[in-house]
Amino acid sequence: MIVISDASPLIVLAKLHRVNLLNLLFPQVIISAQVRDEIVTRGHARAGASEVAEASWITVRALQDSSSLVEAAAEFRLGLGEMSTILLGKELNADLLLIDEWKARRVSAAFNLPVVGCVGLLERLYLSGHIDDFRSALVDLARFSYLDVELLNARLVALGFEPL
Repeated sequence: MIVISDASPLIVLAKLHRVNLLNLLFPQVIISAQVRDEIVTRGHARAGASEVAEASWITVRALQDSSSLVEAAAEFRLGLGEMSTILLGKELNADLLLIDEWKARRVSAAFNLPVVGCVGLLERLYLSGHIDDFRSALVDLARFSYLDVELLNARLVALGFEPL
């Protein structure tokens, strides 16, 4: 399975001390050089930097055709990390992109690339038995990220939990 991640899911899951649980779902996660730069180089003192730098299961892949990256990012009004994740997804025919940002998710869908964000990742971790309390995980997530309360409540109710 080819899984490519943008920066935000890795950073947010690092803040929750759960980034390494991704490796239980996916033996390998690929990030673009731009995403690595965003997390490890420019974000060296922030959450996720050391986790990403040290994770042997996260590999960096450069875009084969990076000439259109800046133009595409401007066209779709996305950051270089998000756009490089989408373009790398296209190049590698990815099975799944890990992206939180709403606009980037819409662009991914337009390119027929399946996407899941932090809520979906936590749900997968819960359903696979890697986290015990999905509700608490979502409450923690809400502390570090803007989340649509309706989305959170829909996922909670679907799994038999009380809404927030």
